[in-house]
Amino acid sequence: MENTSLVYARLLRGKGILTTDCNKIRWRTSEDLSIDLHKSICSALCTPANIRNYTLDVSITVFAFREESPYLDALANVQYLGIKVSSTSRDPQHGLQQMREAGKVVSRCPRLKGFEFYSQASVFAYETSESLRSELNKTNELEVFKIDSNLGFTHDMNWSKLGKVKELWASVEGSVTHKEDLEELYAGFMDAGTNLNILSIERYTEPTHEYLLNCRKTLQELDIWGSWNNVELADGFWDEVIPKHAPTLRRLSIQNQTGLERWMHTAANKAAWSWYDYTTCKSKVALPKCKMLEEVTIAFCEGRTSWITEMTESLVAACPGLHTINITFFLDPPANAGLLSTLPALESWASSDKIFNGRSLRIQYEDASKGAFCFPKQTTKGTVPPLWFDKLVQSWRLTSERSDENPETLYRFVRLDDEYHCDDKYTKAKLSPF
Repeated sequence: MENTSLVYARLLRGKGILTTDCNKIRWRTSEDLSIDLHKSICSALCTPANIRNYTLDVSITVFAFREESPYLDALANVQYLGIKVSSTSRDPQHGLQQMREAGKVVSRCPRLKGFEFYSQASVFAYETSESLRSELNKTNELEVFKIDSNLGFTHDMNWSKLGKVKELWASVEGSVTHKEDLEELYAGFMDAGTNLNILSIERYTEPTHEYLLNCRKTLQELDIWGSWNNVELADGFWDEVIPKHAPTLRRLSIQNQTGLERWMHTAANKAAWSWYDYTTCKSKVALPKCKMLEEVTIAFCEGRTSWITEMTESLVAACPGLHTINITFFLDPPANAGLLSTLPALESWASSDKIFNGRSLRIQYEDASKGAFCFPKQTTKGTVPPLWFDKLVQSWRLTSERSDENPETLYRFVRLDDEYHCDDKYTKAKLSPF
């Protein structure tokens, strides 16, 4: 039987794989593959950027090989790189070898445009991460900077090296110094004159709030997720931050998964976080100011009451380019209460308002639990859905109808076939902006 490595490498070089029809390749290393196979993959994929017609991004698990990794030499041609460090120890010196390997990988990528770093270690000593930091200080073209880690490796960076960054994605929840780290990161961006277009951040905290109020350039995309329950910050977010960024904001995603809906609807706190049909609702006042808005994700349920159609009517009138509304819910029991109230609201809604004339609008829900307790699956007759998928996307499209009995155009939402998304954790990450 022919060697698996040779077969795979020949397949990659064959017609239909590395042809002009291929515009992007994502490669993730694995401990299950041999060094020889990785060498074959690397030699096939990592051709010089000026002679290939696809963008290449690579994700490296630096603990995958106990020996040196000379096969990675060809990574000099990689533009987008993700590194995962295996250490989870609280010992600041633990993971020193992994950080050295991470630094070596970065050193092989002088044309790097996008960098991702993942680690569950709660703290990194300055000395432990020096090898990675020193190599990042040699980069000059980074446009995408993504961190799911303690930010210790960025302490005292040469922030001018991040002056061209346009997209920041950060999750530092497990870090013991996340507040101080974010303050330093944002201050470094300000000093370097970094002008972000896209910010995706876990939790809405004081450092993020201050940065959004004081940054020189307003955002095009803002994504906030995780648990955030500071009412004072919420008020400032809707009263100050959103109005500031409203002139340029095209995509806004607010996913506050606190599971504290009852707490949020006390007299002091209600209407601060999400869309409700209240005159005091801050999001209801702020969102229509975003005239350039194209896509929005926000919760809109109060227990078993859904405000989805009220929100749609308001935003369609205010935001002429809005084409997608993503449904999200708080994690309050029962888990499907919001879903069960939203479905009949969409099915029964109808309007003759001319504001909907010619509008293309899609409302969708991403079911990450694979539809276990959500809306009934709806697939094309005669087709069999995949047995494995990352999530199910359920959606509705705005349509128009007219009858002999009623010549006036009536607008409704029609349920579309479900879509099954595989490998979506990499598609959603948007490592490469091109």
